[in-house]
Amino acid sequence: MVGVMTSSFHDWLSTFVGNPHNPSFMPGIFTPFGTRMTFWERLLNTYISAAVTSQINYYMSQQVSYVKKYFNMDTSIEDLYQDLAAILVNSHHSINGVKPFTQGIIEVGGLHVKNDADPLTPEVQKWLDESTHGCIFFTFGSMMRIESFPKPVLQTFYKVFEKLAPVRVLMKVAKKEELLPGLPKNVMIQPWFSQVSVFKHKNVKAFITHGGLMGTMEAIYYAIPMVGIPLFGDQKTNIANGVSKNIAVTLNSIENVTEETLSAAINAVLYDKTYRTSINKISQLFKDRPMTAIDTAVYWVEYVARNGYVLQSPAIHLTWYQQYLLDVYAFVLVCLTIVLYIAIRLIKAVKNYFTRSSSNKVKRPSESKKRK
Repeated sequence: MVGVMTSSFHDWLSTFVGNPHNPSFMPGIFTPFGTRMTFWERLLNTYISAAVTSQINYYMSQQVSYVKKYFNMDTSIEDLYQDLAAILVNSHHSINGVKPFTQGIIEVGGLHVKNDADPLTPEVQKWLDESTHGCIFFTFGSMMRIESFPKPVLQTFYKVFEKLAPVRVLMKVAKKEELLPGLPKNVMIQPWFSQVSVFKHKNVKAFITHGGLMGTMEAIYYAIPMVGIPLFGDQKTNIANGVSKNIAVTLNSIENVTEETLSAAINAVLYDKTYRTSINKISQLFKDRPMTAIDTAVYWVEYVARNGYVLQSPAIHLTWYQQYLLDVYAFVLVCLTIVLYIAIRLIKAVKNYFTRSSSNKVKRPSESKKRK
C-alpha cells in the first residue's frame, strides 16, 4: 500500500507513520510561519499543531464504524496506517524547507508538472505572442470563481489592470455572464487555460494567485514571481513560504485588496529585479534532482512492490509517548526525585546526629560541676 499526499506532509500523521516532528523548526501545515521562528511563533506553532492533531484524531477515530460497516474490518485507524509501505508527498525542500523524513516518506513535489501540457488555443497563443510588454496570469484555481467576488473588489481589479496597460492580463472566469461589466481592454477572460502552457510562454511575467499548492509549484518550476491573495487552508502558508524566499508578495487576504496595495504588489514582482533573480534561483533548486518527480515516484513505488515494508519506520510500533521519550523522561525524573529525597533525608539525619552530639558535649561539663 502506497499513500499519496497532494500537499506537504501532514504534521498530525507523524506519530502514526513514525516520522519525527519538531515544531521548533517545522511549521504546521496550517501555520504561516517559516522554518526560523521567534519564541512566540514557536509557541503558537506548537499549540496549533497540537490542537489540530487532537481534533483530527478525534474525528478520525469516528471513522472506525465506517471501516467496519463498508470494509468489514474490525480495526483502528492507527492500525491501518501501519499498512503503508511508503508515502509520496507533494513537497520539496526548496519550497517547504529542510525537514527530517524517514526513508518511507518520499518528496515528489511537482509530480503533476508536465512539459507536454495541452497546447494553448490559437486565441490565447495570439494574445500572449502580442503581449510584448508582458502579461500577468490571474486565476484562483477551480474552487474559487473570481466573478463571484463582491463588486468593490472586482472594480478594484479592473482599475488596477487598466492602469497596467500596455501590460496585459489573462484572467480565468468560469461564467463570463456573471462577471461585472466594464472589463478593461487589456484583459482577456477564458473559462479555462492550459496553465502550464501559459507559464511556459516567454511573455508571462507574473502570477496573481490564491496560493494553491499546485499553481505555486508550477509558477516556481517556470520561474514566474507571484502576488498572493490567500483565502483559506494551506494557502497562507504556501504564500508565506514564497514571501520568505523573495519570490512572492502577499496581500494576506482579499479584505486587503485596494488599488494601492494591489498596484504596489504587482509593480514589485514586475519591475523589482530581486523577485526575478530569486525565482530563477528557487526554480533551479526545485528542478535540480537526480531524477524527475515522476521518475522518483515510479522508482519507489516499484521498490516497495519488490521489497515490501522495508522502508517503514520502527517508530510505528511505539506509542506517542514512547516516540517522544516521555516514559523515559518520567522514569529519569522519578529516579532523580527518589535520589534527591534519599539525599535530603540522609543530610537531615547526619545533621541531627551532629546536632545531638554537640548538645551532649555541652551538657556533660555542666553535669560534672553539679556533682562537685
